[in-house]
This record gives sequence, C-alpha cells and structure tokens, in this order.
Amino acid sequence: MKLKLFLISISALLALVGYKTYSEAKTAIPGWKKFTDKQVGYSIQYPEKWTIEKTCVGGYANDTYSCIKSPELGLSPIPDVIKGQLITIGPKGSSYFPSSGVPSDFCNEDPMSKIKSCTDLIVGGRRAIKKTFENYPFIDVAILKQEQIEFVIRLQYPSNLLMSSQSFETFDQILSTFHFLD
Repeated sequence: MKLKLFLISISALLALVGYKTYSEAKTAIPGWKKFTDKQVGYSIQYPEKWTIEKTCVGGYANDTYSCIKSPELGLSPIPDVIKGQLITIGPKGSSYFPSSGVPSDFCNEDPMSKIKSCTDLIVGGRRAIKKTFENYPFIDVAILKQEQIEFVIRLQYPSNLLMSSQSFETFDQILSTFHFLD
C-alpha cells in the first residue's frame, strides 16, 4: 500500500514538472492482444492486427529480445529500408542494450548518432528515459530499476517517410500497457 501511494505521489509530481507518465498498466484495451514473458518478467499489449515474436530475427544468436510488428512491416536486406513499424523489447544483455546500463550514458552521443531529445517519463511504475534521434528513424525508451537500465524498448519506423502522429500515439499506447510481473 505504501509503495502504491509512493508511486502515485511520484507520478503526480513528475506530471507537474512535465514528465509523461505511464505509472500503472492500463486495463485491457478493447481489441488488443496481450503478451506475457514470465522468463524476462513483463507483459505488454499490442494492436490486434500486429504480431509478436518471442525472439526477433536478427541480432546475435543468444539475444533474448522480443518484437512487435505492424501489419505492413516489410524488412529488406538493407536495414534502412523498412515499411511499417517494428518495436523491440530488449532486456539487459541483448545486443543493442547499452553496455554500461548507466542512465547518464544513455543520452550521450556517439560518433554515429545525433540525439534530438532525451526526456524523462514513467513506464510501468518505473523511471524511464525517452531518446529520439535526428539521423535515425528510432525512438528508444530505457526503463530503469534501482537507477540501472533494465529494458530498452525501441520503435523503428520508415526512414523515408514521415510518421503520422497516429503511429507515435500507438507506440505511446503500447508503452502505457507495459507491466512488470514482480
């Protein structure tokens, strides 16, 4: 009970200072499917016509990340050519997970990426950081546990097309359903 009051208080405070909060997972969204990964420790909902793969194709052989795919997704051998949306959910240890796991490193630019924005939010009742890029068609959301990055959720979208606000709203809705099992 005290933890729930604490999370509600933190969520209210963060909302006042401009954080977007997804403090508690929404109840079932009508027409959406639910995926639960008991091994990694989360559940998430996604639109009915989308699909989910427990282990995404690509990355390293020992990767444990899942992916949610929009119905129009089509991957080509060239990574920059994507139609539709791909959302990957990478727990600690997956190939694109930040090596240090330290939140302050998450928003540091490297020679390849130009960061457009880095903002704090709450996902699944935990502090998270949302990073957008100027030169990559990605949005990364790092979810923290005890001030260490525990998950990275990435939205990939077509680099040759402007995404509609509806596409980003769908990503926000999916984030709002993220729930930790612990």
